[in-house]
Amino acid sequence: MLGRWHVMDPSSEKYYGVSPYTYCKNNPILRIDIDGKDDYVVNKNGYVLFWKNTKYEDKGDRVYYFDGEHKPKQVSGKPITIMDNKLMPRMVENQGKEGQTTTYGQTSNIHDAANLFKFAADNSVVEWKLDVYENENDGSTAIIITDHKEGSVESGNNAKRRTAVNGRKKIDIHSHPGDESQGASASDMKYINSRNNAVYLKRNRTLHEYNSKKSNITTIQINTVEDLQKYI
Repeated sequence: MLGRWHVMDPSSEKYYGVSPYTYCKNNPILRIDIDGKDDYVVNKNGYVLFWKNTKYEDKGDRVYYFDGEHKPKQVSGKPITIMDNKLMPRMVENQGKEGQTTTYGQTSNIHDAANLFKFAADNSVVEWKLDVYENENDGSTAIIITDHKEGSVESGNNAKRRTAVNGRKKIDIHSHPGDESQGASASDMKYINSRNNAVYLKRNRTLHEYNSKKSNITTIQINTVEDLQKYI
């Protein structure tokens, strides 16, 4: 089969290290998508699944929640929109690597990072982590991580190494999906390594700052992604 493509990837100007004729994420046979925008789902165990190519020029990749383990036929509920069109493919790709038990991805779009973290934490039954690194040359970069476990999530060091993100960690947030007490656990307080540390409680959508001596310094209500982004 011979395929010819005459139109550049419409998002190619964002990624100069990739050929502008890299069409549909290197799979033009299986992924027919005129604008590079796709639909994804996050399931209750925190796995990110590619759902379908969109047929119209939506602004960004849409992410839905799906209460199942396999690719859905239909989804309901309101999606979020991720403008960085490399974030969701990275999550799927990294999740599928041999020997990996972690789903993670990085982006310099802090709104996207906060949006995905909150959406995933609010809808799944596992812990999620949002780390933000600051670099003088590159600005801020966020990494979103889950180990698909209800009671823990990795420190973020492995994900930082795998993604080759540089800089000093300035924000360290992780979620608690259950009925944990408000504030950080003893192990959370023990392994502090950033300027700002906080726990996001799914049950009442509150953010609790902590340090090595106190488990709950400040409580912040997080009703929207904008509330979370203000903290970051």
